[in-house]
Amino acid sequence: AASPACTELETVMLDWLGKMLRLPETFLAEKGGAGGGVIQ
Repeated sequence: AASPACTELETVMLDWLGKMLRLPETFLAEKGGAGGGVIQ
């Protein structure tokens, strides 16, 4: 909650993972899709 840079990095890393898994672009945050999420 106190580190927006970590949140941005998390979004980028999840996009990388989605690309590696060859998910459709709607799962990616960078293409304006509903993608993203939280690593827990």
